[in-house]
Amino acid sequence: MSDYKDPAPNDFFIGKGVIFKGEAKVPNKAIINGDFSGLLDAKTLEIQSDGVISGNTKAGGVKVFGKLNSELTCSNLLTIESSGEVKGKLKYGEIEIARGGRVIGNMNQG
Repeated sequence: MSDYKDPAPNDFFIGKGVIFKGEAKVPNKAIINGDFSGLLDAKTLEIQSDGVISGNTKAGGVKVFGKLNSELTCSNLLTIESSGEVKGKLKYGEIEIARGGRVIGNMNQG
């Protein structure tokens, strides 16, 4: 997991212990370390170790250290780290799963 840095302009950050329900369209990077439920559309997405996403998610690149329970469309690289867990319907350009990373659901490349 990356070390925390102040978010860059146009980044979106949900911290540990924060619960967000709704919709977010993020022009840059979304960093989730709390609970996000709803629709998320971002250029890139990082779900940190305490992060959980439920709902529909769309991003160019996704890195998962936490949990993703949703329908995901990732146009480029989906990376599931050893602590990561992804459940749902996945569509991705490329996928990389570290040893220990888990995927449960339907997977489609394209």
